[in-house]
Amino acid sequence: MAGSVAEIEAIRDRASLEAYLMTRSAAETQVLAFRCALRVMPLVTVFQTENLEKRQRLTLSCFRSVLFSYVSQVYKGDFVKYSQEFFSAIDLNIYNSISFEVVASGASPEFKLENAISGLSTDFVASYVLTSAAYSAITVLEAISGDTCASAASFGAFCAAQATSSFLIRGESVSTYIWDEIRENLFLMLGAWRESSISSPISSSGLLTLAVSKWERDFQSALEAFGPDWFLVHEFYQKLRDGYPPFANLGSQAEDVLSALAKEGDDFWERHPDEVMRDLAERLGNVAKSPVSDDEIDGVQENLIQVAADFRFGENEKGAIDALPFSELARDPGFAGTTLSEAREKTQELADRLKRANAPGRVMRSVTRLLDSLPEQISDLNPALLRSRSRSLEADAIAYGAAGAEAELFPDAVSELLDVVGTLNDLQGCFPAIAEVERNIAAIDIAGREDKVQPELSVISASARELSAQYPHVMTEAAAEAVAALDADIADAADIEVKRDLLARSLLIKRNFLSAVYRKVLSPAGREALRVGKLHYDGAISGSVEGVKKFAASAFPAVVAFYFTGPVGVLAVLLTGQFKSLKDAKDVVDRLKSDGQRSDSDQD
Repeated sequence: MAGSVAEIEAIRDRASLEAYLMTRSAAETQVLAFRCALRVMPLVTVFQTENLEKRQRLTLSCFRSVLFSYVSQVYKGDFVKYSQEFFSAIDLNIYNSISFEVVASGASPEFKLENAISGLSTDFVASYVLTSAAYSAITVLEAISGDTCASAASFGAFCAAQATSSFLIRGESVSTYIWDEIRENLFLMLGAWRESSISSPISSSGLLTLAVSKWERDFQSALEAFGPDWFLVHEFYQKLRDGYPPFANLGSQAEDVLSALAKEGDDFWERHPDEVMRDLAERLGNVAKSPVSDDEIDGVQENLIQVAADFRFGENEKGAIDALPFSELARDPGFAGTTLSEAREKTQELADRLKRANAPGRVMRSVTRLLDSLPEQISDLNPALLRSRSRSLEADAIAYGAAGAEAELFPDAVSELLDVVGTLNDLQGCFPAIAEVERNIAAIDIAGREDKVQPELSVISASARELSAQYPHVMTEAAAEAVAALDADIADAADIEVKRDLLARSLLIKRNFLSAVYRKVLSPAGREALRVGKLHYDGAISGSVEGVKKFAASAFPAVVAFYFTGPVGVLAVLLTGQFKSLKDAKDVVDRLKSDGQRSDSDQD
């Protein structure tokens, strides 16, 4: 089968794309049409009309087409006898609900992304989006009928690009970036990626991220204005965008329920849109908006920073939580020098960005002082000064994140601040004196509470061992052993001062471990597992849920939340300062977990 990097690089328009797709498989062509339609789906709510029902009908038409395209490719059921009726429905929605001649004319009046959208230009955007979605479905139907689908897919991709042509980023049409994505998808499908591409994330990068973020915010706002049942359209888009099966709460019934919806005729879809959405909400399990926003989760996750201790924890090449002793790093002068260079580079970049953003004086002073404390040679570094400056920067990051004041700096500023702090913590781990300071602070907190702290730390060790034994893809045995490294010494210690010191060291190890655990739990895959619920993912491991099994291994780390909620809650009361960030993470996880459990009970 033809297909080369050079041929893909030459694709710049509909004609060259169609010529290329004529040499590719029908499966690959269908995937491309689907991904193009999904990319611009949020723009379907950009309308000129003020007629609410018409806006809803157009949104519903787009949802129906993309749903049909997805379901027919994932479940590959018998859709042949529905082809003609679906073709008719698409024709009705395109030609009667909107002016299709607008699309055919190729007109695309320009307006800047940040300006208010008004006038006839919105008709062009909606028309192109609806047509891209429709031709995603038509591509599937033509493939089912045994016809060549290259023309339909290339036209759908063309319409997706045209839908964005009137949006400008720094004077350049967004459609340029859409064509870049089209070529990137084709590059990936030259390899084995095609088999999983229907459920692979659709991510944006660079300047395109700015446009997509605005589209998605406006899309969500429009659907919220339509009514609560319309949230499921956003849920459908968001899950597919992030690479997850939509409506995974349906469990093993997903194929039957979604296939039945895809096969519904006009008598179902052409009713009043609110009536259709009520039926969809009931059949799809009353998908509800999560009580925890992604921004809140991101803020909590960024505060889970590890400190200098006997061990730190991270993910190995297989994605499992593993242990890395700080002592090994300290014996490696090459690591210390490399980390210092990286810290200097990151801090300088941060300082430059803050200066360009005209950031407030306090955070500028923190970064400038930190930069002054980072010499070129590791031998010139003052560990005590480093620790002080690092703490000041961490306090600034937490303050701006908690107050939701990141906009005073620049986008993702809190994340960048905490990234620098994380690198500084790695550097501090090279100096025994800093680790000793951390132990002394922890020992002061523990003083007088030894008998209460010790059993809670033991529970964490036992849970880590159980987790490692049952789910080795989540956490290695070495990590579990590192978590429990000092437990036997603590049990044997007769002297209270010795025991307190050992408890402090053990506490820091377990704090680092739990920070790594909760960062993994609050990752996108972990969030999805929590929202859907543990029982469903148990079923996914057995392979009973089509479309979920292949990513269950990466999502399943969320079950670790069920192991550590108790001891984290107790220690957060006993040692508030040491466990504040972990307590915040636990609270978010509990809310997500409860949300998932409510969804399960709603179906009973």
